[in-house]
Amino acid sequence: MINRKANFGWWAMAAVVLAALGLGLGSVGAEEKNAQDTDEAASDQVAKDATTPDAKSGGGGGEGGGAALVETLSGATLVGSFTVTGQENDGDLREERYTIRSVEQLQENLFLFRVRIQYGERDATVAVPLVVIWSGDTPVITLTNAAIPGMGRYTARVMIYRDHYAGYWSAGEVEGNMFGTIEREAE
Repeated sequence: MINRKANFGWWAMAAVVLAALGLGLGSVGAEEKNAQDTDEAASDQVAKDATTPDAKSGGGGGEGGGAALVETLSGATLVGSFTVTGQENDGDLREERYTIRSVEQLQENLFLFRVRIQYGERDATVAVPLVVIWSGDTPVITLTNAAIPGMGRYTARVMIYRDHYAGYWSAGEVEGNMFGTIEREAE
């Protein structure tokens, strides 16, 4: 469900910032033309960067993206922390570790992850089919109310980018954030 009040606040803030920027652009002539040319060149570069897959992110959503994701995550370990919403001020981050033994692409956006999951007092090795959606060149691993054998039901959205991961997780009424780095054994 869309929070219209939150969206309105964001748009209102954006309008104020854009208006403030517009008020500072009082010069006319050569300086304005140079600024416009610079802005167009910067916009062109941003567009180019946005459509160029980043090899460090795990590929792209198109042709070959799945193979790059399999290569990026097979044999890798996600090492980081997680929070529990409402308990952020207890001062300690909770450690988590996901050792990905292998990733196999089953269908276009469906992957089988064989992974050892370690957090808190839990430690289990499971095979989990996961849907991966793509935001440009960035994979987002998803699961929705999925049963993880011996652990419970979970929902998560985890983005992978340049040897980092970050996302949201929930287990029933408990939810929070997760983040960390992707490590690989030295070859």
